[in-house]
Amino acid sequence: MGIFKDYISKRMIFLIVPILAMIIVLGIDSFFPYLQKIFVDDILLGSDKSKLGLFFGVFLGLSLLRGILGYIKEFLFDKFSLNVSKEIRMDLFKKIQSFEFSFFDSTNTGELMSRIGEDVDIVWETISYGLRLLIEGIIL
Repeated sequence: MGIFKDYISKRMIFLIVPILAMIIVLGIDSFFPYLQKIFVDDILLGSDKSKLGLFFGVFLGLSLLRGILGYIKEFLFDKFSLNVSKEIRMDLFKKIQSFEFSFFDSTNTGELMSRIGEDVDIVWETISYGLRLLIEGIIL
């Protein structure tokens, strides 16, 4: 994990916005049950039907905000992990370029490229989804 720490720590500033978006989305998700309580207790069962328009406005606004922030969070986490995986690919390519020609005589180049591609894709998925779930789990 120490190798990836270098790649991630260089871009740590780019994690601030998606983490803030994640915190707000989780806050909105936690607030929805309270809104449902207000809807059922005060509007449906209560006699105050005048709050119905306000309730739907707040509910629609929060849903829209949640959708926009959720998109921003997903997009920025994916962009972050894509940039990390791109740098890993470039470093691997530079490393392979430094090998002696005799290495390529005994190694299937297609197999080498396929393995590098698959391994970097696994790293991308781990950073993209794993890091997001780890941070979300810590926040919750």
